[in-house]
Formats: sequence, C-alpha cells, structure tokens
Amino acid sequence: MAKRNGSIDVFRYICAVMVIAIHTSPFYDINEHLGYIATEVLTRIAVPFFFLTSGFFYIKKLNNDKSASKIYLCRLLKTYAVWSCLYYLVDFLEWGHANLKGFLAHCVYTFTVTGSYYHFWFFPALIASICLVTLVYRVGVQKILLPTSIILYIIGCLGCSYSAVGQLIPGLSWLYQSDSFLIIRRIFLMGFPFFTAGMAIEWVKNRIDRMSIRTQVLLLAAVLSWWLLEIAFIKFLGLGDDIIITFGLYLLTVYVFVFLLMHPGSYGKIAAQCNASAEWTYYVHPIVIVGIQGISGIIGIEIENTLMFVLTSLIALALHYIFACLNNWFVCKKGNS
Repeated sequence: MAKRNGSIDVFRYICAVMVIAIHTSPFYDINEHLGYIATEVLTRIAVPFFFLTSGFFYIKKLNNDKSASKIYLCRLLKTYAVWSCLYYLVDFLEWGHANLKGFLAHCVYTFTVTGSYYHFWFFPALIASICLVTLVYRVGVQKILLPTSIILYIIGCLGCSYSAVGQLIPGLSWLYQSDSFLIIRRIFLMGFPFFTAGMAIEWVKNRIDRMSIRTQVLLLAAVLSWWLLEIAFIKFLGLGDDIIITFGLYLLTVYVFVFLLMHPGSYGKIAAQCNASAEWTYYVHPIVIVGIQGISGIIGIEIENTLMFVLTSLIALALHYIFACLNNWFVCKKGNS
C-alpha cells in the first residue's frame, strides 16, 4: 500500500473546516471585511482541492489499472447513499411525510443531479467527472482531457467572476442566463476541470522540483498574491459578484497541491486522524448546525456566526472521535467473540 502524504491529509482537514466556514459565515459578527475574507475568499480553495486530490489519485490508479473505476465508484456510491439516507430522513421528518410522492421525486432528482443535501452537490459532480475521465481513457484519447477541461474552466470563470465580460460573448450569454447554469457550472465548469487538473501534477512537480525550497516558497507567495490581487481587481472594477472560481484559484490549487506533495512532513498519527476527520467533518457538519440551531431555539438564545463556526467544528470533530472509538470497540469485541 502506498505511503500517505501527511501534508495533504492535514490540509484536507483544514479544507473541511473551511467548508464549515462557508456555511456558517464566521467573523461577520465581528467585522464585515474580516468576515468576507474568511468566508468568501480564503475558503474558495477548499472544494477545488478536494476535486484535485480525488482526480490526482484516481487518474494515477487508472493509469496502472483500467478496472480501478469499478472499485472506486462502488465505494463512492456506497458512502454517498448511506449519508444521503441520513439527510433524507431529516427532510422526511421536516416536510416529506406530508407529501410522500413529492418527497420521493425530490430524492431521485437531488441524488442524481443536485446532491442529496446542499453540501452534497460535490458527489454528483465527482461521479460525473470519474465517468467522463474513465470513458475518455477507454476510448484512448486522454490527451484531450486537460486542454478541454481548461477551456471549460475559462468558460466557467467568464460566467462567474468575469460575468460582466461573459454576458457580452455571443453564444455564451444564453448559458449564463440559463436556470441550469449553477448545476452545469458545478459539474462541468468547476468539478471536472479541477478533477482533471490532477493530470498536470507530475508535469508541474518535475519543474518545481529543480528549485530550492526558498524559491518554492517565494513562488507560492507569488501565486497566492496573484489570486488575491485578481479578486481585488474583480471587485474594484465590478466585473462579477461571484468569485467562487477565478483564474488565479486554478493555479493556486494546483501549486498548493504540488507543494504539499513535495513536502509530506512528519505528522505521525495526526495525519491519519486528519484524513479520517476531514471526510467525517464534511459529511456531518450540516446536521450539527441544525442541531445547534434547534437547541439554541429551544433554550431561547441566539448563536452568533463565529460561535456557530467554532461549535460546529469542535462538535463534528468530537463526534468523529466518539464514532471511531465505538467502531474500534465493536471490531475488537467481534474479533474476540
């Protein structure tokens, strides 16, 4: 079994916490500008990093074993289905029991297209990316994947962060005005491009590997600065209100992944815990948010954004620890019986 990369595992957990920030908007209750930077800017690398990490390791497996797609997809679908059932139960208790036919239609549509819960749009986009990449590999034209995905990403940027420009381009304005643009952007203009960006990692790594560590750090600072300046440029000129994807974000995500890949670090068991906690935190945090809101409503107190973020992060981590301990206890008990 291949040795895990501790730096990537730790950063994946940080990205999961960033997703919590996206959904809880911390620091807005302290300072509006601080809240905007923490919620709308710095967190934007989180989901792209998840796609890129998945794409890099999947394509690596696919190059060595053409049958890897079946195992990977089955495991992914199993995870998605189990967690979807949990969230559908929440929906059923809230409104589904009053309209069973509409609830079932809702389940089928969201599971296959938009995601079974608001944060699970990642799954349909990831599954679609896996299927597309696998199909292209089987046809034998994988060389078209990276340039095609970059073109799609540019189209996505023109519909989001550069929408003032994109709306003026004949043939694209209808796409950006479509009711389905959000779904198309998430799957084909964001998820797929970052997933296939995994194909460029080795090429980038081979070139950066020749540099000194000092030069690598300076280049990281330069890419980060470019991304932040691009966002400032977009906001200052009013080119677009949506900065979820930008040109600088693509370069930053690729470079950060390569940098972490080249510097795996020595984290011991912490890295393994971060790897497991990252997925759990991403999956469970909306339930934790709902639970905190419900309890605070019952006892009649208002939870500020920053406190909600902190509580959600800590409770999600604690729940994972409890679940892991119970699972280990069950496995040990079963093994001794």
